[in-house]
Formats: sequence, C-alpha cells, structure tokens
Amino acid sequence: MVLVLVATACSSRFLPVGDVPEPAAQLRAQPEVEDQALEVSPAESGFSGSPSSTPDEIVLSPTPVPVAPQPVPDFVGQEVEEPADPAVLAEIGVFAEMRDNLASGDLAPDFEVRAIGNWTFSLSAQRGSYVLVVPTAIGCGECVFTMNQLAAAYPDYRDKNLQLVLINMYPEDEPKSWDAYVEAYPDLGAVWGVVSSVNFVVDYDIRSLGTILLVDPEGKLVFRSDFPLIEEELRQLFDLATSGKSEVSEISSPMPVII
Repeated sequence: MVLVLVATACSSRFLPVGDVPEPAAQLRAQPEVEDQALEVSPAESGFSGSPSSTPDEIVLSPTPVPVAPQPVPDFVGQEVEEPADPAVLAEIGVFAEMRDNLASGDLAPDFEVRAIGNWTFSLSAQRGSYVLVVPTAIGCGECVFTMNQLAAAYPDYRDKNLQLVLINMYPEDEPKSWDAYVEAYPDLGAVWGVVSSVNFVVDYDIRSLGTILLVDPEGKLVFRSDFPLIEEELRQLFDLATSGKSEVSEISSPMPVII
C-alpha cells in the first residue's frame, strides 16, 4: 500500500516535457505582446534601402521668428534712486551728526516725575530749554557708569539752558531712594526723581537702562541713544545743545547716522 502511494507521488512531480497541463500549454502558445511591438517591417518604418545601408542625413533648419521691437523703459540711462536705509533717520538738525542717534525728531511724550524736595517735574513745563532725560534704576550698573560720566561732563553745561533729569522708572519707589546717590554726586546738579507716569516706558520704548534722551526747547526728541555715552560723547552732545548751532533747522552736509 505504501509503495503504491510513493509511486503515484513521484509520477506527479516528474511529468514528461510534452505532457504539459492544458492551462500552461495555452499560456505558452500565446505570443509575447512586447515581441509583437518590436517587429516592424521596413515598409512600415519608412526606411527605403537595404538593412545595411545608411539612412540619409536629416538637417533641420530653424525658422526665424520675427520679434517686434520693444520700447525702451523710461528709467534707462537715469540714475536709480536707492531705497532709504531704515536705520538712517530724517534730518533733525545738527544732532544728526551724533553717532548712534536714533531720534526721529517727533514731539516727546509728556511725563511727570516726583522729585526730591517734594515737588513735581513736568516735561511739558520745560519749553524753552533743553532737557537731558536719563531713565535709570536704583542699583543699576549701567546707571552708575552713566552717572560717573555725567558727573565729569555735565557741571560745565548745567547753567547753559540744559537740564538733567535722572528718573527712577519704578513708580512704586520713593524719591528718597536717591538719597545715597545725591550724596555721592553733590556737584551734579541734576533733578532726581521717580516717574509718576506709568506709560513712560512704553511711550519712550525704553529697552535698556543705558538710554539717553535729549528733548529740545520745542519739546521734540532730537537725540536718543540706547547705549551709555562716555564723557567725550556727552560733551559733544552738550556742545551742540548749548552752542547755538542747534537752532539751525538744516545743515548742508550732515554726517550719516551710524548704527
């Protein structure tokens, strides 16, 4: 019984080549589609000549297309005006000569300060004189540096229609918080106070405690630096404010503002 099963299995695996089952025989009998596509007769290809001959050379000559003359733009030959550098601001008189001047010459927002001596300083009440505004904070390193530079330069100009206002920008502080600084700089002659206007920082876009602001007699912000100034730079600024040149609305060839 076992031998009969083995023989039957073996005979099913090794069939003669000609004994292919009907489905497989039909598949082999069908021609290949790709082979039919590749068989193209000479008549169909358009090639006349023997298979070994070389086809005639075909030369394609481009057909020129007429181009209508283009009008010359109006700006050709003219000097192209460079776009204004956003870092270079409008002329604001001789203060445009100052390096790092970011002021626009716009009207300075008004503010009030509670000053030492129990009185109120108002910017709008200072028309007719220059006001140097220095936003500060108690214990600020940049502020101490600026005070040292001011102490060296400002006393020579404080009697020349130039006021110095040192402002503590934290309204919750009291003016007496400046007492130690007033004693440390007895000859400075500044107005020491605490800002009362809560919008001061926003109105002046104060970004650092080394900011220096100068407001002219008309109440316009003519100088702004977001960096502390050294004594020589402060003296240059004070010279422009007190020499009478600042009354000139325009200058012939202002130096560019470098930022």
